[in-house]
Amino acid sequence: MKRFVFIFVFITFLLSACYKDINIYDQDNYEPKLGISSVFTKDSTFLVWVYKSAIPGRFTKDNFLDNAIVKLYEDGNFVEQLSYVLLGSYGYYQSTSIAREGHVYRIEVEALNKNAWAQDSVPSKPDFVIKDILIKDTVVYSGYFKDTNQLWLDAEVVLRLINTSDYYYAFAGYGYSDGQKLWFDFPEQNFSRGPGGIKEFTSIIMPLGNGASGLLYTPSIYTQGDLEVDFEINATTDIANNSITLYFVVARLSKDLYDFYKSLDLYYRTTNNPFVEPVNIKVNVENGLGLFAGYSFEVDSIKINF
Repeated sequence: MKRFVFIFVFITFLLSACYKDINIYDQDNYEPKLGISSVFTKDSTFLVWVYKSAIPGRFTKDNFLDNAIVKLYEDGNFVEQLSYVLLGSYGYYQSTSIAREGHVYRIEVEALNKNAWAQDSVPSKPDFVIKDILIKDTVVYSGYFKDTNQLWLDAEVVLRLINTSDYYYAFAGYGYSDGQKLWFDFPEQNFSRGPGGIKEFTSIIMPLGNGASGLLYTPSIYTQGDLEVDFEINATTDIANNSITLYFVVARLSKDLYDFYKSLDLYYRTTNNPFVEPVNIKVNVENGLGLFAGYSFEVDSIKINF
């Protein structure tokens, strides 16, 4: 799953960040920039994609670089040089060491006679509990397969986030019934109650741990203490044994990672609109393009019987 997170971020970055500072009317004289893409979380190794940027519509597998020198530092101390791993027609650079909470990591890349670098850290894990769940409506009807039923569930869940000030979050959810995985959505308009409220949200779907993907939100920076948020679950799936276990994922993002997704959301919202200012994707790589950012996540669950 963690590898999927990195691949997803890398692909979305390629679809957006390579538009930064490009003069499309001077294609013949365009000089590629050195690009880095890596998102990491606690207890995961570092996977780093290295590439040379391209003008819109010209990026191919040949833009991936397999001869870069990629060095990792922790708290200013050299850790290791990453090894290249081929993945189909392109590859990435991988560390043997893992990311640890509370440490600052720096990546330095040398390729194309250029040097690029960036740094970020893994935020502390979010502290939250499932405070309450209200089942408002359920419909169970005969499924397509023997001994299974289909479930439609409308429920309101309250999560309590503790000490939320000055952090950025993403939320997701999924469920299991007799080993089968299901997904449910969090409608944006219902995701704003509680004493702290939600300052803003984006429509970007961010991949999180344990196979979940969720909408990205940021609590009010003025929130003190607890923050309660609630939302509705609308899920349809095969169920067995008249029960289902719902899992909730809360991720805490570094500011650099949040800024990336926030600007990416704005970019997609304004694409193909000739009457707005162009949007540059927020990145943190110096002397190049790309993203090197961390996040953490926690999971809690609740079982519902019907």
